[in-house]
Amino acid sequence: MISTLTKINGYNPTKALLLREFWDHRRAMLITPMVITGLFITFMIVMMITGNDIIFNDMSLQEGIRKGFMEAREEGLESSFIVTSMLLASTALLWMASGFTITFTALSSLHDERKDGSILFWKSMPVSDTKEVLIKLVSVAVMIPLLIVPFAFIIQAFLILAMTVIGLANGVDVWTYLYSNINIFRLIIGNIIPPLMTVLWIMPIITWFMLVSSFSRRPPFLVAFAAPALIIATEELFFEGSLLLNAIVSLFDSMGDNFGDGTYFALTSFSEPAFYIGLAISAAMLYGCVYFRKRHTLT
Repeated sequence: MISTLTKINGYNPTKALLLREFWDHRRAMLITPMVITGLFITFMIVMMITGNDIIFNDMSLQEGIRKGFMEAREEGLESSFIVTSMLLASTALLWMASGFTITFTALSSLHDERKDGSILFWKSMPVSDTKEVLIKLVSVAVMIPLLIVPFAFIIQAFLILAMTVIGLANGVDVWTYLYSNINIFRLIIGNIIPPLMTVLWIMPIITWFMLVSSFSRRPPFLVAFAAPALIIATEELFFEGSLLLNAIVSLFDSMGDNFGDGTYFALTSFSEPAFYIGLAISAAMLYGCVYFRKRHTLT
């Protein structure tokens, strides 16, 4: 299957460009989630073998889970919702890491090719700058979240296995209390839709990183964060309030108000004006990426 995905038959520049992005950033896109998944499984195995528990706020992890179940049931939530939500929450570290991966990949997407001079080679290919920029956007906003999904399923499958072993060892009916309460459909949708919708919400930030990457002659990380910070500080100093800061806060507030599992997140997001304003701003910054890529070669 891997060979089929990485093999190019005939003239297929889109697939070739996507593969180039993957191989250029394979450590961030593939190795990072692989390492996190391996560490999670190793940690769980060690905890099971040693019989130790984790302490948070003077409470063991098992006690915390039981307390969470009790509180959820008191709020009228079904057992299937609780178990499935726990499985989805187990991959939080993976998605946090993907946020860093998206950030640094976007910041390097258009800067590295100017830095190493490879932009001259790619400009000689029969592919437009617009297509090149869009391919880079797809690699950041689509490929990275989708590559996380298989590792999320691996973590969840191992967690189910671990709970099965613990349940059987303690004489618990695992079918009644575990397997019958796993909503497979919600688990699949919950691993795919919310991450992709989150990427759409933060698209203005992603495209801002790419825009900085397209023109910055200095390390793009510094420019990407220093420029907004300087604008916010100037606005606060002279105007007693920052429009930029308010816009960023409003963006995340709107996303948080609509955040949910599966299709709920998508359905509520598509009715939000802030969502479309963010996409429009993102389109403008993508235009800027194309503009600068056409006119810049080397840093």
